[in-house]
Parts: sequence; structure tokens; C-alpha cells
Amino acid sequence: MSRSNWGTIAAVIGCLAFGYGVLAGTWASQPGQHRDYPITSQERYKAETALGNYVAHPIEEATDCYQASDHDKAGLCVQWRATIATEKAANAAIFANYVSASGAALSFIGIVLVLVALGQTRKGNRIAEQGLKDVQRAFVSTDTVEHYAMKAQDGSVNVWQFYIPWKNTGQSPATSCVVTTNTLLLQNVSDEPAGPHQNIPDWFPFEDKEIIRGEFYLGPGSTRRAGPAIVPIDHLEQVFSGRSLLFFFGRARYKDVFGRSHETRFCIELTNFSGDPADPVGPPSVNYRHWKSYNCADEDCRREDLARWAAMPEDIKQAGLAAGLQPPA
Repeated sequence: MSRSNWGTIAAVIGCLAFGYGVLAGTWASQPGQHRDYPITSQERYKAETALGNYVAHPIEEATDCYQASDHDKAGLCVQWRATIATEKAANAAIFANYVSASGAALSFIGIVLVLVALGQTRKGNRIAEQGLKDVQRAFVSTDTVEHYAMKAQDGSVNVWQFYIPWKNTGQSPATSCVVTTNTLLLQNVSDEPAGPHQNIPDWFPFEDKEIIRGEFYLGPGSTRRAGPAIVPIDHLEQVFSGRSLLFFFGRARYKDVFGRSHETRFCIELTNFSGDPADPVGPPSVNYRHWKSYNCADEDCRREDLARWAAMPEDIKQAGLAAGLQPPA
């Protein structure tokens, strides 16, 4: 049974108890219309007289004195009956007060439970609304890079163009979508080409300089390319020879139809390559892989920023601050 039902039941019980207390008080104010335990009165009278004790009136509930012909006896009877009625009324009033107090307490508890149930209902509605928004929201992400070898007028390849395909895998449009793309060429000090990259620590700050920027609307299930990022042949030759590492990184900031802001980041490394990047006839084989960090969305990105900032050496941190690097909020 739900909490809202318990609150309703307690409130009803409290109201019934309160009403019974009112009726009990009204009933107690009319002592001549009820009888209260005559057997007990008779037994007490017998016990007292057996002990030789004086009893003012034989039986409290007896009405024979109402027909007494003696004036004094009739007057004493009236006083005695009035005293008994007053006593019974007082006892019944006390009982009625207890019942009324219990009813008021139950009513208060019922009201509290109803308020708690309403609070739980509102909380459940908020959770359901949040769940609906999370299911229906837009989600913009990317998992690869597209590349094209660009030929000069003489037919030679002098640059490559790289595009980032952003796809909305959510159930509603992504509005005010702003995407950025950056390239980063790092010297590889590993013993193996495209090896474990010991020269790149986990706290390495991939600083988004928004070199390539695009803005667009992205409907549910649709894809838009961002770019291009242009990489000259000499940089690719360094990567293919294993002397350098090439990264593509950036982010997408957008809003869902519910007005909430979101962010998705990516960091992809060019790897598993073979062939000559300057070959205009047989383009080389190229694959990509996600870097171990800077691939996140929303709150995960903030937690990653905080962890990266905490792990960063103090001298690097101070140098970054002096160069304009902003610490995570």
C-alpha cells in the first residue's frame, strides 16, 4: 500500500475518532438517558453492607426512590441522583476528551502523512520528468575521423583534409550546436612507432583553441561534418615514420529541446598507418583510436577536468596559469 493511501486512512480514522469524541461528550451530558453497569453497583452495595458499612443509597441505578412518599427521602433521592449524574457526566467527559485528543492526534498524523505522500509524489514526478528528458534529449557525439588526400594542380598530394562527423543519436534535435576541431602534433619519444606514449601523461591539457569552429542545427539521427583540419604532408610523413604523434581533438556544445546545455569532447589519434601519404595513386591505409582521456560528455568531462588538474605538477600548473590556462570551476 502506498504512503498516500496510509495518509488518507489515518486522516479518516482521526476524523472518525474526533466525531466519536464529540458524540461521547453529548451523550455524557444526558445522564438520565443511560444506565451504567447496574450489576457492579449491586455487588458493591452487597459487599459494603456485609461489612457493616453505611451506604447512602442502596443501588445507584435504582429508581424506586422516585416514587417515595416521604418528602425527606424524596429530596435525598434527588440530590443523590444529581450527584451520580454529575459524576457520570464528568467521567464520560474525561473519556470524551481522551477520544477527542486521540482523534486530533490521528488527524494530525494523517495530515503529516498526506503531506509526506504529496512530497513523495512530487519527487516521483520530477524523477519521471527527468527520466523522460534523458530519454528524449539530443545526444551529439563522434567516434571517427574522415580523411581525404588533396592533390595539387600537378597531381601531387601536398595536404590531407580531415573532417569530424558529428551525429545526433538522440530522439530530439540539438540546437545552437557549436563544434571545434584542433590538431596536435607531438614528438614521439617511445621506442616503438605509435607506442605506449610515455611522453604524454594522463594530466596532459588538451587546450581547445577553437582553431576550426562550426555552428549548425542537428536533427535526430542526422550527421554533420565539421572541418576540415588541414595537415601538411611533412607532418604526416613524421607520423608515418613514427617520429611524431598526431591527435585530433575538440568538443561540441549544444542545447536540447528542453533548454539544457550539453558538451561532448573527443580526442582521436591517427594510428595503424601504412604506405606513403604523398602517393596520389594508392592512398595509404589509416585507422584511428580514441585517446585514453578527453573522451567524455557532460558531468564526466567536469570530473575528468578536476582529476587532470589535481594530478598536474605544480610547476606545470603555474606555467599554465601564467599562459592563460583556466583551472576547472
